Amino acid sequence: MDFDVNAWRSFITLLSLVMFCALMVWTLNRRRKSAFDEDAFVFVGPGPLSGTMAVSHRTCFVNISPLTGRLNHAECGAHLASEIKFAGWDGIYIKGKAKKPVWLAIVNDKVEFKDASKMWGKTTDEAHEMM
Repeated sequence: MDFDVNAWRSFITLLSLVMFCALMVWTLNRRRKSAFDEDAFVFVGPGPLSGTMAVSHRTCFVNISPLTGRLNHAECGAHLASEIKFAGWDGIYIKGKAKKPVWLAIVNDKVEFKDASKMWGKTTDEAHEMM
């Protein structure tokens, strides 16, 4: 079995990003930060095989839990991880608090927060169609 250096570098990069987020959460917890503070954050990271021909693509979300105030980690499947990688990103770090509902639009290197006020209260399908 050959050792793929590029695959290993991708794994290390993802691991570094996840460790960075864990360190941020730990640091913020020491300062008694809340998920609702102005400098709260969410990290969205695709798995190391995302954007490849592998059949398993996972997206990781890391933040401070509004319920416990501790490190929160969630995952989802589907196309999000591959789309993040196809756009040229290894992860997305969002810091701050919006004054109104917004949604995040990423098209290659263009990143925008768009108004989601009209989507508020809609079903997932309705909101998806509105995007």
